[in-house]
Amino acid sequence: RESRKSPLEDYQSRIVLNQEFHQIIFNASRSTRLIEMINDFREFFLNDRVLEMYTRRDTETALKHHFEIVEALRARDGTRVEKLVRRHLEHFRRRAKRGAFD
Repeated sequence: RESRKSPLEDYQSRIVLNQEFHQIIFNASRSTRLIEMINDFREFFLNDRVLEMYTRRDTETALKHHFEIVEALRARDGTRVEKLVRRHLEHFRRRAKRGAFD
C-alpha cells in the first residue's frame, strides 16, 4: 500500500519500500539458505542504482508483480506464488540483459 503512495521519482522512499517488501518475503519463506543467499546479493539487485535505472514502465511492472505476489501469498497459492516470483525475476533478468545495470 505504501508503495502506491510513493511517487515513482522518489527513489529514496522507493528503495526503502522495495527493501522492506523483499525482506518480508524472504523472512516469510523461513528458508535460512534462501535468506542468506539473497542477503549476499542484496547490493546487486536491491539498491538505488538499480531502481534509478528503471523506467516508469519498469517500475509499474515491478509494483504490479509485487501486488500479485502478495495476493497469491494471501490466497496460500504456492504454485501461483512460484510462477509470479519467477516472472518477476525474469523481468529483472531481461532488464539487466539489456545492459541497464552495467
